[in-house]
Amino acid sequence: MNPNLQLKPDRLVHLLKAEILAGKRNKVAAAGGFIGIMLLIAFMNLDGVATSKYFLHDFFPLMLFTVGGIVTSVCFSNLNNKASAASFLCLPASHLEKLCSKWIQTLLLFPVILTLGYWTMSIFIAGVFGSFFGIDVEPLTLLGRVGPGSSTLWDLFKVYLLGHSVMFLGAVTFQRYEIFKTSLACMVAGTLFGLCAFLVFRVVFASLFNGAGMEIVHDLRVSDGVLSSDRIRDLVMSFNFWILPWFFYVVSYFKLTEKEA
Repeated sequence: MNPNLQLKPDRLVHLLKAEILAGKRNKVAAAGGFIGIMLLIAFMNLDGVATSKYFLHDFFPLMLFTVGGIVTSVCFSNLNNKASAASFLCLPASHLEKLCSKWIQTLLLFPVILTLGYWTMSIFIAGVFGSFFGIDVEPLTLLGRVGPGSSTLWDLFKVYLLGHSVMFLGAVTFQRYEIFKTSLACMVAGTLFGLCAFLVFRVVFASLFNGAGMEIVHDLRVSDGVLSSDRIRDLVMSFNFWILPWFFYVVSYFKLTEKEA
């Protein structure tokens, strides 16, 4: 078996501990910055006109995706220069263990810690607003929907999984300014894919369009059955949330092995 494909729990746990405990001051500073941002958001909504009962719900997805994207994009920052890259690649752990360590920290631990921290702060802020300012504010709920008519935390995590896989690959691939380079690459790839998909769909399924309005009929007939547009949407969403991310993670592994070469 390839040594770089080994995954030993004891070595993985040791690597996780070492990386989590490293840079404790930066983590404390990040926690303080998070609390400061939460308080700033809260007191910016003191104005009765601007205040929404669910503003803490509404801001949570932005906080999760933005901070998560930044944290994920810099998780392989020690590969940005030769000295730290050599030190990281020479650690007594396989490439798979190194990849899993970063993956666990950014995909599992970070969202859980951020969600619990945001939930705790939202309860505190809601209490302060209700007790001192007489403003009714709804704290974040861990169960149920995030805001009126919005998605659940599980729905947000599925979107986070897709975004994380892209940023994770960008973190391994690019050196410095990873989040900007990854975002630019996604924009270019998305534009090219959209153009190609439009041309292919227009040529192959031209009969499904009604004139120049390009209106797609609701039922796409295939042989004797009917493939509904809802079914197509479900298939596309399943592919995006459960297949595409793992493809990016596999590519990330091979990009990491290239660094050693």
